[in-house]
Amino acid sequence: MSTDVVDLTRRLVRIPSVSGSPGESDVLELLLGSFDDRYRVRTLQGPDGGLRAVAVVPAVPTGPPMVFTGHVDVVPTGDPDAWARPPFSGDLTDGRVWGRGTTDMKGGVAAIVAALDAAPAGSAVAALFTVEEETGSRGAADAATLLDGLDTGLLVVAEPTDGRVVRGHRGVTWLRVVTDGVAAHGSAPHLGRNAISGLTRVLDRAAAEGTGWDTLNVGTIGGGTAVNVVPDHAWARVDLRTTDPLADPAAWWREQPDLAAVEPELALPAVLLDPDDPEVVRLGIEPDDRVVGYFTDAAVLTGALGCDRVVLLGPGQTDLAHRRDESVAVDALHRAVADYTDLITRWDHR
Repeated sequence: MSTDVVDLTRRLVRIPSVSGSPGESDVLELLLGSFDDRYRVRTLQGPDGGLRAVAVVPAVPTGPPMVFTGHVDVVPTGDPDAWARPPFSGDLTDGRVWGRGTTDMKGGVAAIVAALDAAPAGSAVAALFTVEEETGSRGAADAATLLDGLDTGLLVVAEPTDGRVVRGHRGVTWLRVVTDGVAAHGSAPHLGRNAISGLTRVLDRAAAEGTGWDTLNVGTIGGGTAVNVVPDHAWARVDLRTTDPLADPAAWWREQPDLAAVEPELALPAVLLDPDDPEVVRLGIEPDDRVVGYFTDAAVLTGALGCDRVVLLGPGQTDLAHRRDESVAVDALHRAVADYTDLITRWDHR
């Protein structure tokens, strides 16, 4: 058996697997038939009987494995008519595979499968495929239970990194912040207190002088009941990213007197590779200085697997993830398979 990484990427992309949809299970089902008797496949089912995770482990354990990981869910496409090609077509043109998930990260998943297929019998290598990463790595902790009994030596996350090992990824905090006001007739706003105005003041202040994060994005916002009523309630959901693993991005928001509530929705730490780790040096891994802005399942898996040695390396351009007309270069897919195969060889001979 020899896995065609381009063909597999196209087949994976053709399955719409937006986070939380049945398509996630369909992708995992497709992957089940990709491994021969050198491996044992473990699965995790959800309450509806659909697959929630797939792990691939050596049939004969040979020591602490290198574990590759990738998620099979994708973000929504938005208006499909706005795409140059149907978003789940998997078209192969101009030396690229096109469609939602090509870069983030079905190309990486396909490269993992192809690398395990190419690995010699007896290699200390495993893989873990997860769901619902895009909605806060909600599937990672349960998925990690499939690797119970394995002493993970190195975690390789196949997220898009332009084909280069990066230093790590930022941590993320999602908050829902709320303001209260006093309702009044829209013709007499002086008799009320506008909760939306109060919220916008806090958000402007956060952008100008907030501390504890590297980036701030106001992702969703809402409030009020009618155009002719002074709103007595408003809210926003904010996304905060930081490279500091000790930072508390919520602290500044908790100190704002204008806010009636600060509700945490997600908190995942930054993950950074120590380039001076003796095992990293022995493997010849030389990360560049980049810390990517997105988070990965590594934020959960490092604790769940007891392994903080994480390599982020995958095909695809980081700036194409989540964008319309997403695509990945065929050359990048083949290079990822070669890079992963080389890592497996070095791990086995370290």
